Amino acid sequence: MREAARFDINYVLGVAGQGGGGGQGGQPDQGGQSGPGSQDKALLRTLFVDWGLELEVAQEVADALTDWVDKDDDESLNGAEKSYYEKEGRINQPFNRAFADLSEMSLVKGMDLVEAVRPDWRNFFTVHSQTGLDLNDAEAELIAAATDVPIEQAELIPEKVRGPDGILYTTDDVPFKDVDAALNELGISKESRPDIGQRVTTGTTVTRIESIGFAEGAKRKITVIVGNRSGKPALLERTEEIIP
Repeated sequence: MREAARFDINYVLGVAGQGGGGGQGGQPDQGGQSGPGSQDKALLRTLFVDWGLELEVAQEVADALTDWVDKDDDESLNGAEKSYYEKEGRINQPFNRAFADLSEMSLVKGMDLVEAVRPDWRNFFTVHSQTGLDLNDAEAELIAAATDVPIEQAELIPEKVRGPDGILYTTDDVPFKDVDAALNELGISKESRPDIGQRVTTGTTVTRIESIGFAEGAKRKITVIVGNRSGKPALLERTEEIIP
């Protein structure tokens, strides 16, 4: 799985490449984008509402995430800055920089509410791709959120990419060569919806590899994230966890 099959939270918040996580040596992934240049809080609101949050709560969480990564102490309309976290007994927060890993997202005001409605929210985000959602790898649920189409319509993308055998990452895959071709499949024009054009990409190179093994009755999963796998690979992250 390419890492851009998930939303890069720093890219969505307009701070990709400004410290925190990194694609390849701190540089954006090779998806042809360097960041939207501004916060795409509308995307976060859509995602959180789809998961079950009320719109007002979704807006509060999106604002709080923005306040966590911006460099000032000016509180967004429904966000949270230093004064809020100090009242909670937490000093030196927010960090006012890009997220270094997903565990930092859980520190943000309101993310406990996201956790309550979507315990697996971490499976939808990354800090390593530094680009838009890769339409050749993403699942329909994320494509639907990024492109503002029903999930049934979004299914057209992975169905076409998987090719005749219906299995991703096999020899008969038919990946889209560029974003325009993929969006045309959904009836979307980048000219009429430039915001959607900024949210997505094709052909990224940061890859997530997961391996599950058994030894002496224990089950473990090792996950590595590798940048530029086809050229000079760079290990961006390695984690190991025990699976019950």
